[in-house]
Amino acid sequence: MAIVNPPGLSAIRYRVGTFTSFRRAMLDAVARPDLLGATPNPFARWHEGTDADYHTVFLELWAYLADVLTFYQERIANEAFIATATQRDSLLRLAGAIGYRPLPGAGASALVAFTVENDKTVTVPARFRVGSRAQPGRVAAVFETESAITARGEHSAIPLSATASTNQFAPLESFGALLVGSASPLDRARAASHLFGTAGAALLRTFGAAADRAPQAAVEPPANASGSRRSEAPTIPGRTSGTDLAGNSASASPLADVNRTIVLEGVKTRLAVGDVVLAVANEGAAGAEQATLHQLTSVEIDTAAGTTTVTWAEPDGTTFDQTRREVALYAFRVKAGAFGNKAPRWD
Repeated sequence: MAIVNPPGLSAIRYRVGTFTSFRRAMLDAVARPDLLGATPNPFARWHEGTDADYHTVFLELWAYLADVLTFYQERIANEAFIATATQRDSLLRLAGAIGYRPLPGAGASALVAFTVENDKTVTVPARFRVGSRAQPGRVAAVFETESAITARGEHSAIPLSATASTNQFAPLESFGALLVGSASPLDRARAASHLFGTAGAALLRTFGAAADRAPQAAVEPPANASGSRRSEAPTIPGRTSGTDLAGNSASASPLADVNRTIVLEGVKTRLAVGDVVLAVANEGAAGAEQATLHQLTSVEIDTAAGTTTVTWAEPDGTTFDQTRREVALYAFRVKAGAFGNKAPRWD
């Protein structure tokens, strides 16, 4: 009987028979006159079921042996493929054939939010045990904190979020406010609301209210080597050293170009340095649509992350209105000269 394995099976059928089929096949063939070819068959007159039938016992032993051998043969065939293997050792050997070594098992991790009363500060020590609530048919999961943290009451208003989508067309000052060390908590919160939307808006409500209650203390700039007072503005990505959060400087023009970096999904965008892209704000909104052209100054492809990072220069203070729709970005694929651009000059 031919073995057929249609696609989609969870296991491979590889056995040519079982104990029953092997026993029946041998009992049917043992009395055939031509069993031994030209040699006369001594069992030609033998019939199944006679008294003291040691012939049947002998055939059943062979059927049992064939059943065991075909069983292991089928299991070996199944363990040779990832989709049908059931043993961990088989999967490790198959992965090792292409040089892959699985990492050892690791404990699960989770995010935990602590709620603290207003105007109070609590220190949570390392290895502090927390757990989930037990549910019917599921026991509680117990975790331990990795390191000690300081929990403040004003932070309880911040929602728990693993990741927050970033508005890449936010004002560049917002990116700088999160990176510089001298920015006030209110400036950082306002920048976070521009970059992270509703997740950052919670920071604005929390730190903004705290900043309104806190007294404003004057900070005197440090003295330089000559004893006079001077101030140093923080450095913001995309700006020259010496600009402040607003991008103004006595030595730099407020209209100087700054760089904006945009991360695009995918690695087959076919973008290259020098290509022109069109940024459209509030696309399709009557009276509010704004379109600007930008020439790419750098293009970097990250195959591991599956992203393409592009950079262009834009005038300082450029803003993208996103009150109605997010900014859409289009690439110009075809370049053409004006009609008659190759005609001879008439001087």
